Amino acid sequence: MKLSMRSLDLRVLQLSERLGLPTDPIFRLIRARRVIGGVKDWRERRKKADAIRLSSPYAKTIDRTKGYFVFNKDFLPEISKAVEEAARLYEAKQHGISVSDAKKRFFMNIMTAADLDNCAKIAALANHPTMYEAAAAYLGTFPKLRSVGVYVSEANTSQISSQMFHYDTNDLTQVKCFINVNDVGPENGPFTFLSAEISKGIGSRKMGGRVDDKEVFSRINEDDLVSLIGPAGTGAFVDTSKCLHYGSRCRSGRRIVIMIQYTPHPDLSMKMEKYSRKGTPLLISDGH
Repeated sequence: MKLSMRSLDLRVLQLSERLGLPTDPIFRLIRARRVIGGVKDWRERRKKADAIRLSSPYAKTIDRTKGYFVFNKDFLPEISKAVEEAARLYEAKQHGISVSDAKKRFFMNIMTAADLDNCAKIAALANHPTMYEAAAAYLGTFPKLRSVGVYVSEANTSQISSQMFHYDTNDLTQVKCFINVNDVGPENGPFTFLSAEISKGIGSRKMGGRVDDKEVFSRINEDDLVSLIGPAGTGAFVDTSKCLHYGSRCRSGRRIVIMIQYTPHPDLSMKMEKYSRKGTPLLISDGH
């Protein structure tokens, strides 16, 4: 059976993992192959990002050295509207939510494809020009909206998987926007990260790589950590491919966040479905 180019990319990546090879060079080769396959679109997106860098007041929103920008609800009027809509979605679903049924038993996306179609405020925020401009100026290309979700973390005692320090290794660079839907304190498992410049050289970017707290804290000061603690509407743009991070160390109560992901185009996704297993990111398919 003839393999699609995406399937071939995936097999090459899986082979490199089995051989213990660094994944970043493989990702660069895959991106180069995809750029060649759509070079006209790639050039147009680069030009659009260049224009944004020259003219947009949001061109320097995300620091390209630090890899993040923290904000509150006043950053955009649409944030409060999206937060209110996400809170209503949670209220409507809370009695039927069982995080233990999700892929990660401490963290799940409660938004379905049908929900997204009916959540106009969240969709409006994800597609807002300011959001795209901030991401485009940082990424150097006009991005694609890759995924959207409303995530719930419930009280737990674990420290596994994405509760450990790690990099997102599904791309070389990306922008994820996290926005608290409820008030979040230290005990609620806030999204926590290090800047890209401090993260550099700590741990491994191999697929699935996790870094123990002991190793991280042997190389940083606790004050270097940035935690999204604060009232509803507190949020951040973070390059999770370059900023070491963790989340969902929720020891009491719960944390609810909106997560919006922007990736370069072409991205390095190996998935084609609009959404996959219950509780995982709601992927936005573009037919690539």
